[in-house]
Amino acid sequence: ADPCQYLDVYAPRGAADSGEKLPVVIFLHGGGWRRGDRRSEVLGFFQNVGISLAQDGFVAVVPSYRKSLPFPPWMMGVFGASTAALVAWALDGGWKRTPWFLASRAAIATCSMLYAATALAIRRLIRSSGRGTRHSGHTEDCAAAVAWAAAGGVEAFGGDSRKLVIMGQSAGAHMAALLALPTTPFLSVELKKAHLRGLVAISGIYSGPRFRRNLLHRILYSYIFDGTSDWDACFALGHCPGKQDAQGRLLPRTLEEMCPVLLLNASFDVGLQAHAIDFAEGLRLGLAEVDGPHIIPGTDHFSMMPVVGRKSFD
Repeated sequence: ADPCQYLDVYAPRGAADSGEKLPVVIFLHGGGWRRGDRRSEVLGFFQNVGISLAQDGFVAVVPSYRKSLPFPPWMMGVFGASTAALVAWALDGGWKRTPWFLASRAAIATCSMLYAATALAIRRLIRSSGRGTRHSGHTEDCAAAVAWAAAGGVEAFGGDSRKLVIMGQSAGAHMAALLALPTTPFLSVELKKAHLRGLVAISGIYSGPRFRRNLLHRILYSYIFDGTSDWDACFALGHCPGKQDAQGRLLPRTLEEMCPVLLLNASFDVGLQAHAIDFAEGLRLGLAEVDGPHIIPGTDHFSMMPVVGRKSFD
Protein backbone atom coordinates (compact mmCIF):
# COMPACT_ATOMS: atom_id res chain seq x y z
CA ALA A 1 0.00 0.00 0.00
CA ASP A 2 0.99 3.60 -0.50
CA PRO A 3 2.38 5.17 2.72
CA CYS A 4 -0.67 7.46 2.71
CA GLN A 5 -3.19 4.63 2.50
CA TYR A 6 -3.42 3.86 6.20
CA LEU A 7 -5.85 4.78 8.96
CA ASP A 8 -5.95 5.11 12.75
CA VAL A 9 -8.79 4.01 15.00
CA TYR A 10 -9.62 5.70 18.31
CA ALA A 11 -12.06 4.09 20.74
CA PRO A 12 -13.16 4.61 24.35
CA ARG A 13 -11.20 2.56 26.82
CA GLY A 14 -12.63 -0.95 27.07
CA ALA A 15 -14.99 -0.47 24.10
CA ALA A 16 -13.76 -3.59 22.31
CA ASP A 17 -14.66 -5.82 25.26
CA SER A 18 -17.84 -4.13 26.45
CA GLY A 19 -20.18 -5.95 24.07
CA GLU A 20 -21.81 -2.62 23.18
CA LYS A 21 -21.59 -1.43 19.59
CA LEU A 22 -20.76 2.27 19.43
CA PRO A 23 -21.50 4.69 16.57
CA VAL A 24 -18.54 5.37 14.28
CA VAL A 25 -17.29 8.72 12.97
CA ILE A 26 -14.94 8.66 9.99
CA PHE A 27 -13.05 11.97 9.94
CA LEU A 28 -11.44 13.19 6.71
CA HIS A 29 -8.85 15.87 7.36
CA GLY A 30 -8.32 18.97 5.26
CA GLY A 31 -5.21 20.53 3.78
CA GLY A 32 -6.12 21.65 0.29
CA TRP A 33 -5.75 18.10 -1.11
CA ARG A 34 -1.99 18.68 -0.80
CA ARG A 35 -0.98 18.80 2.86
CA GLY A 36 -1.77 17.30 6.24
CA ASP A 37 -2.02 13.74 7.48
CA ARG A 38 -4.08 11.65 9.84
CA ARG A 39 -1.71 12.56 12.68
CA SER A 40 1.32 14.69 13.41
CA GLU A 41 3.70 13.81 16.22
CA VAL A 42 5.08 17.36 16.19
CA LEU A 43 1.91 19.48 15.90
CA GLY A 44 -0.53 17.10 17.56
CA PHE A 45 -3.25 17.11 14.94
CA PHE A 46 -5.39 15.64 13.45
CA GLN A 47 -5.20 12.89 16.05
CA ASN A 48 -6.76 15.39 18.47
CA VAL A 49 -10.05 14.98 16.56
CA GLY A 50 -9.96 11.19 16.94
CA ILE A 51 -9.08 11.43 20.64
CA SER A 52 -11.86 13.96 21.27
CA LEU A 53 -14.46 11.81 19.49
CA ALA A 54 -13.40 8.73 21.48
CA GLN A 55 -13.69 10.68 24.71
CA ASP A 56 -17.25 11.55 23.69
CA GLY A 57 -18.18 7.89 23.24
CA PHE A 58 -17.60 7.32 19.53
CA VAL A 59 -15.27 5.01 17.68
CA ALA A 60 -13.29 7.33 15.39
CA VAL A 61 -11.59 6.36 12.15
CA VAL A 62 -9.05 8.90 10.83
CA PRO A 63 -7.54 7.88 7.46
CA SER A 64 -4.68 9.31 5.47
CA TYR A 65 -5.00 9.66 1.71
CA ARG A 66 -2.69 10.33 -1.20
CA LYS A 67 -1.87 14.00 -1.76
CA SER A 68 -1.40 16.14 -4.83
CA LEU A 69 1.88 17.92 -5.51
CA PRO A 70 2.49 20.68 -2.93
CA PHE A 71 2.64 23.42 -5.57
CA PRO A 72 1.22 23.85 -9.09
CA PRO A 73 3.65 22.47 -11.71
CA TRP A 74 3.86 25.88 -13.41
CA MET A 75 4.97 27.46 -10.12
CA MET A 76 7.55 24.74 -9.55
CA GLY A 77 8.80 25.35 -13.09
CA VAL A 78 9.24 29.06 -12.38
CA PHE A 79 11.03 28.33 -9.10
CA GLY A 80 13.28 25.78 -10.80
CA ALA A 81 14.14 28.05 -13.72
CA SER A 82 14.82 30.97 -11.37
CA THR A 83 17.13 28.84 -9.25
CA ALA A 84 18.97 27.53 -12.32
CA ALA A 85 19.38 31.05 -13.72
CA LEU A 86 20.68 32.38 -10.40
CA VAL A 87 23.21 29.56 -10.05
CA ALA A 88 24.41 29.97 -13.65
CA TRP A 89 24.73 33.73 -13.17
CA ALA A 90 26.76 33.29 -9.98
CA LEU A 91 29.07 30.61 -11.40
CA ASP A 92 29.73 32.75 -14.47
CA GLY A 93 30.70 35.75 -12.37
CA GLY A 94 27.65 37.69 -13.47
CA TRP A 95 27.96 40.23 -10.68
CA LYS A 96 31.16 41.55 -12.32
CA ARG A 97 29.41 42.50 -15.55
CA THR A 98 26.64 44.81 -16.67
CA PRO A 99 23.33 44.11 -14.85
CA TRP A 100 20.89 42.15 -16.98
CA PHE A 101 18.37 45.01 -17.07
CA LEU A 102 21.02 47.24 -18.72
CA ALA A 103 22.03 44.62 -21.29
CA SER A 104 21.12 44.78 -24.95
CA ARG A 105 17.62 43.93 -26.08
CA ALA A 106 18.95 40.88 -27.94
CA ALA A 107 20.61 39.56 -24.78
CA ILE A 108 17.46 40.12 -22.72
CA ALA A 109 15.35 38.35 -25.35
CA THR A 110 17.73 35.37 -25.49
CA CYS A 111 17.84 35.03 -21.70
CA SER A 112 14.05 35.32 -21.49
CA MET A 113 13.56 32.57 -24.06
CA LEU A 114 16.01 30.28 -22.27
CA TYR A 115 14.27 30.99 -18.94
CA ALA A 116 10.81 30.24 -20.37
CA ALA A 117 12.05 27.06 -22.05
CA THR A 118 13.62 25.87 -18.79
CA ALA A 119 10.45 26.62 -16.82
CA LEU A 120 8.27 24.77 -19.33
CA ALA A 121 10.65 21.79 -19.41
CA ILE A 122 10.60 21.51 -15.60
CA ARG A 123 6.81 21.82 -15.60
CA ARG A 124 6.45 19.04 -18.17
CA LEU A 125 8.95 16.83 -16.33
CA ILE A 126 7.03 17.22 -13.07
CA ARG A 127 3.65 16.54 -14.69
CA SER A 128 4.96 13.39 -16.40
CA SER A 129 6.75 12.06 -13.32
CA GLY A 130 3.67 10.46 -11.84
CA ARG A 131 4.34 12.15 -8.50
CA GLY A 132 1.28 13.28 -6.59
CA THR A 133 -2.31 12.32 -7.26
CA ARG A 134 -5.15 14.28 -8.80
CA HIS A 135 -8.89 14.16 -8.37
CA SER A 136 -10.36 11.66 -7.76
CA GLY A 137 -7.43 9.78 -6.20
CA HIS A 138 -7.90 11.43 -2.79
CA THR A 139 -11.60 10.58 -2.69
CA GLU A 140 -11.02 6.99 -3.76
CA ASP A 141 -8.64 6.47 -0.83
CA CYS A 142 -11.21 7.88 1.59
CA ALA A 143 -13.88 5.65 0.03
CA ALA A 144 -11.66 2.63 0.76
CA ALA A 145 -11.54 3.66 4.44
CA VAL A 146 -15.34 3.92 4.59
CA ALA A 147 -15.71 0.56 2.84
CA TRP A 148 -13.30 -1.00 5.36
CA ALA A 149 -15.41 0.30 8.25
CA ALA A 150 -18.65 -0.84 6.61
CA ALA A 151 -17.22 -4.32 6.00
CA GLY A 152 -16.78 -4.76 9.74
CA GLY A 153 -13.26 -3.45 10.29
CA VAL A 154 -14.45 -1.23 13.16
CA GLU A 155 -16.20 -4.04 15.04
CA ALA A 156 -12.94 -5.28 16.58
CA PHE A 157 -12.71 -1.87 18.28
CA GLY A 158 -16.30 -1.84 19.53
CA GLY A 159 -17.76 0.07 16.61
CA ASP A 160 -21.08 -0.56 14.86
CA SER A 161 -20.44 -0.94 11.13
CA ARG A 162 -24.08 -0.06 10.41
CA LYS A 163 -23.87 3.30 12.17
CA LEU A 164 -21.28 5.27 10.22
CA VAL A 165 -21.08 9.06 10.09
CA ILE A 166 -18.69 10.67 7.61
CA MET A 167 -17.19 13.94 8.86
CA GLY A 168 -14.76 16.17 7.01
CA GLN A 169 -13.31 19.67 7.08
CA SER A 170 -12.20 21.82 4.13
CA ALA A 171 -10.90 19.43 1.43
CA GLY A 172 -12.05 16.62 3.73
CA ALA A 173 -15.60 18.00 3.62
CA HIS A 174 -15.39 18.14 -0.18
CA MET A 175 -14.61 14.42 -0.23
CA ALA A 176 -17.06 13.52 2.55
CA ALA A 177 -19.90 15.12 0.59
CA LEU A 178 -18.93 13.24 -2.57
CA LEU A 179 -18.91 9.96 -0.66
CA ALA A 180 -22.30 10.49 1.00
CA LEU A 181 -24.33 11.60 -2.02
CA PRO A 182 -26.44 8.79 -3.55
CA THR A 183 -25.60 10.04 -7.05
CA THR A 184 -21.80 9.55 -6.88
CA PRO A 185 -19.91 6.36 -7.84
CA PHE A 186 -17.33 6.11 -5.06
CA LEU A 187 -19.40 3.87 -2.79
CA SER A 188 -22.22 1.56 -3.74
CA VAL A 189 -25.80 2.68 -3.22
CA GLU A 190 -26.35 -0.45 -1.13
CA LEU A 191 -23.49 0.43 1.22
CA LYS A 192 -24.78 3.98 1.65
CA LYS A 193 -28.28 2.81 2.47
CA ALA A 194 -27.20 0.12 4.90
CA HIS A 195 -24.32 1.84 6.70
CA LEU A 196 -24.28 5.65 6.39
CA ARG A 197 -26.25 7.46 9.09
CA GLY A 198 -24.98 11.00 8.70
CA LEU A 199 -22.72 13.52 6.98
CA VAL A 200 -21.04 16.35 8.91
CA ALA A 201 -19.40 18.71 6.44
CA ILE A 202 -17.34 21.59 7.86
CA SER A 203 -16.10 24.50 5.73
CA GLY A 204 -16.09 22.47 2.55
CA ILE A 205 -15.73 23.26 -1.14
CA TYR A 206 -18.91 22.08 -2.87
CA SER A 207 -19.46 24.25 -5.96
CA GLY A 208 -17.41 23.88 -9.14
CA PRO A 209 -18.66 27.18 -10.64
CA ARG A 210 -17.83 29.14 -7.49
CA PHE A 211 -14.45 27.49 -7.28
CA ARG A 212 -13.60 28.41 -10.87
CA ARG A 213 -14.76 32.01 -10.49
CA ASN A 214 -12.25 32.61 -7.69
CA LEU A 215 -9.05 33.55 -9.54
CA LEU A 216 -6.75 32.68 -6.62
CA HIS A 217 -8.35 29.25 -6.22
CA ARG A 218 -8.05 28.62 -9.95
CA ILE A 219 -4.35 29.60 -9.98
CA LEU A 220 -3.41 27.54 -6.93
CA TYR A 221 -5.66 24.48 -7.20
CA SER A 222 -6.86 23.93 -10.77
CA TYR A 223 -4.01 21.50 -11.55
CA ILE A 224 -5.53 19.10 -8.99
CA PHE A 225 -8.62 18.79 -11.20
CA ASP A 226 -6.83 19.21 -14.52
CA GLY A 227 -7.71 16.66 -17.16
CA THR A 228 -11.24 15.99 -15.93
CA SER A 229 -13.97 16.30 -18.52
CA ASP A 230 -16.36 18.15 -16.25
CA TRP A 231 -15.25 20.31 -13.35
CA ASP A 232 -18.78 20.41 -11.93
CA ALA A 233 -18.65 16.63 -11.50
CA CYS A 234 -15.60 17.05 -9.24
CA PHE A 235 -17.70 18.81 -6.62
CA ALA A 236 -20.78 17.77 -4.65
CA LEU A 237 -23.12 20.41 -6.06
CA GLY A 238 -22.60 18.93 -9.53
CA HIS A 239 -24.27 15.73 -8.33
CA CYS A 240 -27.38 17.36 -6.92
CA PRO A 241 -30.80 17.26 -8.65
CA GLY A 242 -31.13 19.12 -11.92
CA LYS A 243 -27.52 18.36 -12.96
CA GLN A 244 -26.42 15.94 -15.68
CA ASP A 245 -24.05 13.02 -15.32
CA ALA A 246 -21.08 12.31 -17.64
CA GLN A 247 -23.42 10.69 -20.20
CA GLY A 248 -25.71 13.74 -20.26
CA ARG A 249 -28.51 12.03 -18.36
CA LEU A 250 -30.46 14.15 -15.89
CA LEU A 251 -29.75 13.10 -12.32
CA PRO A 252 -32.68 11.92 -10.19
CA ARG A 253 -34.68 14.72 -8.66
CA THR A 254 -34.74 13.09 -5.28
CA LEU A 255 -32.15 12.59 -2.54
CA GLU A 256 -34.70 11.32 -0.05
CA GLU A 257 -32.64 8.21 0.66
CA MET A 258 -29.53 10.23 1.51
CA CYS A 259 -28.35 10.22 5.12
CA PRO A 260 -29.05 13.40 7.18
CA VAL A 261 -26.62 16.26 6.58
CA LEU A 262 -25.18 18.84 9.00
CA LEU A 263 -23.36 21.78 7.40
CA LEU A 264 -21.03 23.93 9.51
CA ASN A 265 -18.75 26.86 8.73
CA ALA A 266 -16.16 28.91 10.58
CA SER A 267 -16.95 32.56 11.15
CA PHE A 268 -13.86 33.44 9.08
CA ASP A 269 -13.98 30.94 6.24
CA VAL A 270 -12.20 32.31 3.15
CA GLY A 271 -15.42 32.62 1.11
CA LEU A 272 -16.66 29.09 1.76
CA GLN A 273 -19.91 30.03 3.48
CA ALA A 274 -21.39 30.70 0.04
CA HIS A 275 -20.45 27.16 -0.99
CA ALA A 276 -22.39 25.75 1.96
CA ILE A 277 -25.45 27.87 1.17
CA ASP A 278 -25.46 26.66 -2.46
CA PHE A 279 -24.96 23.04 -1.38
CA ALA A 280 -27.76 23.22 1.18
CA GLU A 281 -30.09 24.61 -1.48
CA GLY A 282 -29.19 21.79 -3.87
CA LEU A 283 -29.74 19.16 -1.19
CA ARG A 284 -33.09 20.59 -0.17
CA LEU A 285 -34.14 20.67 -3.81
CA GLY A 286 -33.64 16.91 -3.75
CA LEU A 287 -35.62 16.59 -0.50
CA ALA A 288 -32.57 15.60 1.57
CA GLU A 289 -32.66 16.22 5.31
CA VAL A 290 -30.33 19.18 5.91
CA ASP A 291 -29.44 21.12 9.06
CA GLY A 292 -27.58 24.37 8.41
CA PRO A 293 -25.34 25.79 7.30
CA HIS A 294 -24.51 27.04 10.79
CA ILE A 295 -21.61 29.34 11.63
CA ILE A 296 -19.46 28.48 14.66
CA PRO A 297 -18.67 31.81 16.37
CA GLY A 298 -15.08 32.77 17.08
CA THR A 299 -13.51 30.28 14.67
CA ASP A 300 -11.44 30.51 11.53
CA HIS A 301 -10.89 28.09 8.69
CA PHE A 302 -7.29 27.26 9.49
CA SER A 303 -7.26 26.73 13.25
CA MET A 304 -10.71 25.34 14.05
CA MET A 305 -9.77 21.65 13.75
CA PRO A 306 -6.34 21.79 15.44
CA VAL A 307 -8.02 23.18 18.59
CA VAL A 308 -10.73 20.49 18.77
CA GLY A 309 -10.56 18.90 22.21
CA ARG A 310 -8.47 21.80 23.49
CA LYS A 311 -11.02 24.59 23.27
CA SER A 312 -14.77 24.72 23.81
CA PHE A 313 -16.98 26.20 21.08
CA ASP A 314 -20.21 28.03 21.89
